[in-house]
Amino acid sequence: MLLVDTESGNLMQKSRKDISPSSLQSAHDEDATFRRKGSVAQSGYVLEIAEACDQANPFQLLTDYTVAPNNTSDVAILESRLETIHTNTGCTDMYADGGFHSVGVHRIAEENGIEVHLTNMTGKAPTKIATTEFDIDEVSNVITRYPKEHIPTHAGVSKGQTSAHFPHTACDNCELRDRCYMLQQNKDCVVRISLKAVHAGCERAKMQSAQKENTKKRAGLNQFRLKTYRSR
Repeated sequence: MLLVDTESGNLMQKSRKDISPSSLQSAHDEDATFRRKGSVAQSGYVLEIAEACDQANPFQLLTDYTVAPNNTSDVAILESRLETIHTNTGCTDMYADGGFHSVGVHRIAEENGIEVHLTNMTGKAPTKIATTEFDIDEVSNVITRYPKEHIPTHAGVSKGQTSAHFPHTACDNCELRDRCYMLQQNKDCVVRISLKAVHAGCERAKMQSAQKENTKKRAGLNQFRLKTYRSR
């Protein structure tokens, strides 16, 4: 929709915040989109490349590629390509950077018999106790034990959260109190942790324990965001 000055009848320029990243970037290529990554502005397409990285191979080959509009996320692309990559290559392990981390990526990877290894993770590390310090059942996601050996009076999972209740005596003098997820209530103290945080904590712990190996095996060609328009 065009903006028109009501007094002069002249066309007006939209403000930057009102212009969609998927708006037309070039009259010669209507599929190109805009993306800002950090301080760098790019118009065009994203090219994602998968490469073999098995050290037993005499040489490595490109195994998959995808070209998509520049404002398509790394996560969305990987989610859409995992099944094809597994079918074409029999891939069982994939090494990628933190931009590819998501619950959806890990779920689809697991469905296709692929384990995703991350070299880092996006976002800030949590300032609270690491969720891996809690004993949390891998299947049910129920908290079974607090880091200081306290066992909850009752615990469960609801609405995307795992929660556990502890008596006041267990929390009042706990040295981890200031960094805990705990909230004090009249009858007891309750710890509530989102399942997303639980999953991210597990992935962060796995990444840290194998970061050197993951970085070593990460493919030399990762991904490239094209800054120019596609040629016709």
